Amino acid sequence: MKKPITIGVIVLFYTFFIGFDYAFAQFQQEGVDHPGEWYVGEGLREDNFFHYQLCQIDYKDCTNFDLSLTALENQTDAWNFEFHVVDGNTTVIEETLLDQITLKTTNSSVSLDPYALAYSRSLPFLSQFANILEPKAFSAGSWGKIGAIGGAQVVPTGIENVTVPAGTFESVVIEWQNGEVTSKVWVVDGFPYPVKAKTFAQVTTGIPPLNYEFELLSTCAPPSSGNWVITANCVLPFNVIAPANVIVQNDSLLTIPNGKTLDIDFTNFNLTVKSGSGVLIESGGAIT
Repeated sequence: MKKPITIGVIVLFYTFFIGFDYAFAQFQQEGVDHPGEWYVGEGLREDNFFHYQLCQIDYKDCTNFDLSLTALENQTDAWNFEFHVVDGNTTVIEETLLDQITLKTTNSSVSLDPYALAYSRSLPFLSQFANILEPKAFSAGSWGKIGAIGGAQVVPTGIENVTVPAGTFESVVIEWQNGEVTSKVWVVDGFPYPVKAKTFAQVTTGIPPLNYEFELLSTCAPPSSGNWVITANCVLPFNVIAPANVIVQNDSLLTIPNGKTLDIDFTNFNLTVKSGSGVLIESGGAIT
């Protein structure tokens, strides 16, 4: 009587582990049906502008701050970028060099250091797997392994239309496991940085805390001279003095968030909003 029961238990456990291993293998070796490849920095050009809200665990346990990045010059072995940080009542504006391959900071002042570190450990994080010397195919079963406890595989898992304040993008979702939670990064073919991420720290016990989280707020900033023509959704990244006319078109929305001001010399210039487009002035924002 006992023998059939024992055999049944063995079969049940065997079936369970076979199913578990198969599901785990499927997650580790997925890839997506999307042509082409990607790397951190793909499509980066001089004068590109990126405005993010981000947090990273090493800066005040993942306290959010605003970071605007402007690509100033592609030098021989480095990119010269301007960092514009807004952190509550603190503002830091400084030029700094980024490594050509990883796009991580190579030098910064004492005032910029904590923000530069948070940037380097978040926005260009995937450069350790996908960089200009080693781009990764979206169809690849794995982009590499997290060099930490557990050695989780970094895997493209699907195609998703992701919406962030800067707009809606067709993206490829990159994932890796952190115990019982999943870290996710959304990348867009041809765009230098991910547009969104929510990742968790690697821990041995307990609930993993946030490692870093960010989303793209806008890719717009006024030119140094001439009319500012806005052709895509734009969230004003900081207080702006318009150099000439401001024109909002192409069904775009210009948002003036709390605490930000758009200064236009209305004696000499105009704000023109084309049909289908708009300007949203949030509480605490202003056009003067």
